Parts: sequence; structure tokens; C-alpha cells
Amino acid sequence: MNVLHSASTTGRFVPREKHVFWEERICGLLDVIASHHGFNLLSLCAREAYRLKGFLDTLEQSQYPELAEWDERIFSFTRLSCRLELEKYMLTGIAKC
Repeated sequence: MNVLHSASTTGRFVPREKHVFWEERICGLLDVIASHHGFNLLSLCAREAYRLKGFLDTLEQSQYPELAEWDERIFSFTRLSCRLELEKYMLTGIAKC
């Protein structure tokens, strides 16, 4: 089994398959939000990053049919992971709009 070090604060090691699973979930959630609300995730400026953070803070799974089949715990963890990644990105100093 291939093992990757988890980027989480727990510092545990996770199988590569699970790491890929969570990457796909995070990308999937961000893609859904971007397509519904007009975000360009490849060139996210400060104003848009704060706007995206607002959506992630108040996001409800029932608002998006693409997420209807997701387990509630997976959705919650993915949303939290997206928020943390966005906050890290915002701390690196992003361009003003």
C-alpha cells in the first residue's frame, strides 16, 4: 500500500487512495460553488476569495443537487477542508481585485 503523509494537523499517515479521495471531494465542492456563483478559481483575487469564504461559511448541502448523494459527514469535512485551504491561500498574500 502506498502511503502519503497527511497534510492534516493530526499528522497521521493515510493510504494514497484515501488522500486522492479527499482531493477529489475538495476539488468537486469548489467546482460546484464556482460553476453556480461565477468564480474563476485559477485567478482568485482578494475580493473574490472573501466572497468564496462567505459561501463556504454558509454552505448548505441541500442547495446544490450535485452534492445530494454525498454523505453528510463527508460534506461537512470537505467544506471545512476547503475553508482551511482557502484561509491558508489568503494568508499568502493574494492580489487585490
